[in-house]
Amino acid sequence: MNSLDQVHQKDWRHVGVEPDKDFSPEHNMEVIERTIREAERQRRMQKRKFKEGLDERAEALAGYLKSVEQGGKDSSVSGYFGKKYKGYLAGKYAIERIKDGLTTLGENGQVIRRPGEMIE
Repeated sequence: MNSLDQVHQKDWRHVGVEPDKDFSPEHNMEVIERTIREAERQRRMQKRKFKEGLDERAEALAGYLKSVEQGGKDSSVSGYFGKKYKGYLAGKYAIERIKDGLTTLGENGQVIRRPGEMIE
């Protein structure tokens, strides 16, 4: 039996002539399936986070446009939202960017979240 019989033909270019002696096709499939599940979970979380941010921005923009349409006293974005709220939004964005770059560790030192990951 040829050792490449255990490796899918698409993966031949990534495998040496002889695979490791302890290569397990079952374990390989488990790793692939787990990686796909984690990537899909990550995509769902990022989509949810983006949608939440989009909803907040859309609501604020709708309120601003409604104010301008009704002849509000200040048509500038800064005048409508005010310094404090603009500062709040900028700070919130900065904090999210900083947190996104941190690795979070649990009490026993295990990694809970790596940079770029979101917690469910």
